Amino acid sequence: MQHLAALGHNRIAFVSGPAHLKTAAVQKNAFHACMKEIGLQVAAEILLEGDHTMEAGAEAASSLVSLRHRPTAVVCSNDLMAIGLMHKASELYLDIPGDLSVVGFEDIPFAKYMIPQLTTVQISREEIATVAFETLFAAADPAINGDTQIVSSIATNLVVRGSTSMGPGRVRDGRRSRAGRAHAQANRFI
Repeated sequence: MQHLAALGHNRIAFVSGPAHLKTAAVQKNAFHACMKEIGLQVAAEILLEGDHTMEAGAEAASSLVSLRHRPTAVVCSNDLMAIGLMHKASELYLDIPGDLSVVGFEDIPFAKYMIPQLTTVQISREEIATVAFETLFAAADPAINGDTQIVSSIATNLVVRGSTSMGPGRVRDGRRSRAGRAHAQANRFI
């Protein structure tokens, strides 16, 4: 969210995973905390729940596009939803990132093969597996009772690629969105 706020986005949507997953609740809470920290409001209409599939991302894109006050950026709780969202946005003639900046989470291999490449939060699958194994091993220890909570943290890294750009009203590097270029081209002949 800090990356998007630094680019001038002030209406940032969030597509979470299923509410029954603890990781989805953690990500949603982190989204709210970060938005509060950077001084941005969170409107209920731009908080959507998905199921970590590309189809859920496409549904989220349709919902967000239909809003009167559309977000200028969206963060998805995984890359698959971000990819589905980008695909549907393209079908709806939105330019990524000119009309809508998109950020995913995980950095799956396919993210760098998207057009544009997906900006995402990288997290080590190996580190997740190691922490999961260590936690499971520790939980099996008879000295640990059922009331003990094991908390672990895993480092993340923002991988900035082509799916994010300056927000509306911010100076871009002279490029216009595809839709803006098409509009300008059409007006030349009128």
